[in-house]
Parts: sequence; C-alpha cells; structure tokens
Amino acid sequence: MIKSTEAYLAECRKSLETNRVNLENEQSSLADKIDQCNKWSAEYAAVSSEIERELEILNMLREHIIEKGKQVSDYVAERNANAPGL
Repeated sequence: MIKSTEAYLAECRKSLETNRVNLENEQSSLADKIDQCNKWSAEYAAVSSEIERELEILNMLREHIIEKGKQVSDYVAERNANAPGL
C-alpha cells in the first residue's frame, strides 16, 4: 500500500509540475496577447486621430466650396439681372 501511495504521489507531483509549466506558458501567452492588443490599440488611436483631422479638413474644404458656389451663383444671378436686354 505504501509503495502504491508513493507511486501515486510521484505521479501527482509530475502532473503538478506539468500543470505548473502549462500555467506559466499560458500566462506568458496572455502577456504577449495583452501587449499585442495594447500595441494595436495605440496604432488604432493614432490612425483614428489622423482620420478625424483629415475629415475636419475635408469638411472645411466642403464648406469653402459651398460658399464659393453660392458666391458664383449670386454673381451670375446679379450679372443676368443687370444684363442689357437684346
């Protein structure tokens, strides 16, 4: 009985060591994944900020074009109103 208990205990110790190694590997893998996720998050934030700025510039350009279009339209309307009749 003692021999079988010692054998079982040795098997448990071996299993425990294997599980300890597996846990360390999983923790290392998790840390790597967290680091990668943080890296991607930082890259996404940088790109998002750049895109937001580009959208602001495009919106300003759109507003400028609308204003210029209105000015041209007003100018043409005024010219037509003041044109001598033929």
